[in-house]
Amino acid sequence: MAASWNESHLYESMRPLVREILAARLRRHHRIDLDRAPDRAHAVVGDGYVWSLARPEREPPSGAGAAACPVMSWNKLLNELEAL
Repeated sequence: MAASWNESHLYESMRPLVREILAARLRRHHRIDLDRAPDRAHAVVGDGYVWSLARPEREPPSGAGAAACPVMSWNKLLNELEAL
């Protein structure tokens, strides 16, 4: 099913899970609150797939759009989360 996800599916289904994992790892390993200190969180997380999906100011997509995330990107996303 993930192969057919578009930006809306990614935002509604995966973003909450990624944010939850990211927030927990930032809190546990860096003592940073994702929503209260987004600049500090961004400095730790960097500009990768995790930040592009989980950043607090990310707006919902305006339409369904194209496919959201190729398989290689899922691997990079998981690697970024594990590295935190």
